[in-house]
Amino acid sequence: FETATQDLIDMSVLAPPAELRELRGKTLYLNGRAVTDIDALLVADNTKLFLISCKKYLIRVDYLAGEYPAARSGMQRLDLALDEWKDRVTTLENSPIGDNYDFSGYDIQGFIVLPELMFTPREDSRETIHFGQAELFFTKVESFGQLAATLEMASWPPEPPALRALRLSDQ
Repeated sequence: FETATQDLIDMSVLAPPAELRELRGKTLYLNGRAVTDIDALLVADNTKLFLISCKKYLIRVDYLAGEYPAARSGMQRLDLALDEWKDRVTTLENSPIGDNYDFSGYDIQGFIVLPELMFTPREDSRETIHFGQAELFFTKVESFGQLAATLEMASWPPEPPALRALRLSDQ
């Protein structure tokens, strides 16, 4: 799943430069201690580095049926993943240069990619991280399909200002 996610990114306009791409799958160290490994990464606007945690949580039939124990278990797993990834990304934001990485000059952000979306009532799971054109963003929890759609939209040419003004005046 991690490789498929990075392969999708690598075929897009948000593919990271080679020196960052080499960090995919490697454990990052800070002061001799492991911080995390990067499942996938992308770069937007040459300044925003998105570090991605891929969680291959498969949706079971009892979850789809809305059975409470399965829904609660899925929500707890996702909430734990959100907390862990936030802590790890914060560590990298606070220390952009480590033993084997250099993220200096980048605005570091992070999000989680799942094969399919899972429910959590946490507002931070729906927090948006905008980049490029105002309409482009990732949420803190993305499905693989949502990621693919956003990557495709990022490659579209910008809307001409006159057409944008016309469209906005019609609203």
